[in-house]
Amino acid sequence: MGQVSEDPCIGEERMKEKAPTPIVKKSKTAGIRYVLWISIVLSLVLAGAVVASMSFVFTGSVVPKYMAAGAVTALLVSSAVAFIVIFLARRINEDRYHSMLEDLPELICRWTPDGTITYVNESCSRYLGKTKKELVGQSIVQFIPEKERKRMEKHLYALLKENPVVTVEHRVTLPGRDTRWHRSTVSAAFNEQGDLKVFQSVGLDITERKLAEQNVKKSEERYRNLINEIHDGFAVSDHRGKITLANKALAGILGFETPEELLGKNLTDFFHPTTRTKELAEFKKAFETGRFPEVVVSKVIRKDGDTAFVEVRPVPVIEQGSLVGSMGVIRDVTERITMEDEIKHRLDEVERLNKLMVGRELKMEGFRKEIVRLREKSRKE
Repeated sequence: MGQVSEDPCIGEERMKEKAPTPIVKKSKTAGIRYVLWISIVLSLVLAGAVVASMSFVFTGSVVPKYMAAGAVTALLVSSAVAFIVIFLARRINEDRYHSMLEDLPELICRWTPDGTITYVNESCSRYLGKTKKELVGQSIVQFIPEKERKRMEKHLYALLKENPVVTVEHRVTLPGRDTRWHRSTVSAAFNEQGDLKVFQSVGLDITERKLAEQNVKKSEERYRNLINEIHDGFAVSDHRGKITLANKALAGILGFETPEELLGKNLTDFFHPTTRTKELAEFKKAFETGRFPEVVVSKVIRKDGDTAFVEVRPVPVIEQGSLVGSMGVIRDVTERITMEDEIKHRLDEVERLNKLMVGRELKMEGFRKEIVRLREKSRKE
């Protein structure tokens, strides 16, 4: 998927979207008030008729038939008005609900289990580039790329009455336009028997975010490939010393198969017991002061238990003025250290031999002098 620019359907036309005017809202509220007042008046009439009928029972008035008929009529009218009030209130609430859905910038779509679209809001119809009439009755499957359909079906038909909501990120194919990314929260509605009746999704276009994530991922891959080409080890750690990034060379130095095995491990875990206390103190001091030594030679223990020597060139990692970790190049100097130790040992041996030879020379010189002295003594005698 290439770079996707913002579609005009979700640009200029969205700016032209009109919300319900205050006059419409006011007229709906006024209608409810009028119906309620009529209901109250008729209820009062009904109450009067009932009182008159009760009066006839106790007083024997000559107008019971008319009062009784009035009571029954008032009761029927009041019941009808109450039904009308409930119906209108429900209808107005539904109108308000649909008006609210139309005003939302989110993309709202409703469809049956077989994929037939039954409702879309204005934002969704403009986004898809079709009118509501054109969309209702069509299959929602046409907007899902073929490679995404099985995954979407798996998510949707796994919904249960007890767990009817799922959020999923997926691609959407727009008619005659590029593929885009959506983040949809889909809810499933069930009847009392537990049968699936309808799906409804509330979606957002997250294409720009996805493209940014893909660019970051590509940059990270290039960075990782670059550090893996380095022959020396390389690592990044947080302020606690936990390794967050490592290359293949470092894994090899420490005896691991892959750099992923090092992630989460602490650099200090590899310090040799004989030098660990000293190096831990230096590590802590470096993070407290923010001053890292140019070069550190450490004795470490490999995964297989062997000992190795590494030369570390640490660099502080600073974000927004705060020290958050360190990174550095780690070079295996075991061979060099071993050779230096061998040279030192040889030099010590040479020095010892030199001292031994010098001692012998001195003894030989003493012997020669003693021989000369004895010869001179024998001549005199």
